[in-house]
Amino acid sequence: MLQFQQVLGLAGNAIQTNFPLDTVKDYSQFLEGFSSASVSGCVLGPPYSWLPATSTTGGSSTSRLNLDKVADLSVQLFGADSRYYGQKGVVPAPCARS
Repeated sequence: MLQFQQVLGLAGNAIQTNFPLDTVKDYSQFLEGFSSASVSGCVLGPPYSWLPATSTTGGSSTSRLNLDKVADLSVQLFGADSRYYGQKGVVPAPCARS
């Protein structure tokens, strides 16, 4: 568990989020016995689908998710329970692997 706490500490210095970090301990129980072999990745980019001038972001780079890919993946994963289910142009599709 110590390594996990060290990683969180390093990430906390480099990543900004609105996820309440004081609740991480509530989720850590799900990581016990978790195998990385069951993890898959998904690219919902392209990474620079939208890049504003850094003068408008205080010098930081910003990118947005490709919402068409999000919609397609959502329907693929959740079927009729997806909020995008049945919307015009949404085709259930697995994500592109990186």
